[in-house]
Amino acid sequence: ARSPADATASAALSEARAVALEAQLKELLEKLQTSERTVRTLHGEKQTLLVEQGKLNATVASLTKKLQQEKLLSDELQGKVAELSTTAQALNTAVSSAQKQQKTVEKGSQDIALRLQRAHKDVETARAQAEQTQ
Repeated sequence: ARSPADATASAALSEARAVALEAQLKELLEKLQTSERTVRTLHGEKQTLLVEQGKLNATVASLTKKLQQEKLLSDELQGKVAELSTTAQALNTAVSSAQKQQKTVEKGSQDIALRLQRAHKDVETARAQAEQTQ
């Protein structure tokens, strides 16, 4: 059988192992607690990021809607500009035509004035001849 010294040595060895295991267990427990705190912290950061992502998504949606509205407005304005351009061209054509008509009228008016002058001279000449004939 075993001697009392062997039993004491065996008990001391078992106690040393138990103390070492307890130290390891304590260290592992601290690591577990640190890991749990890290997980809670990361979970909180994830929640914060999800909230921020939601805000950014709402901002993107709002900006996209505004951009679509601006595009519609831009398209509408381009249509009006094209309309105004067509109207301006028509007005330019009408002004050009009116200027040509004005020149024609002025020339006709000058021709009539010259004929009227000649007719007056002819009348004067005819009167003078009529008076001389009497």
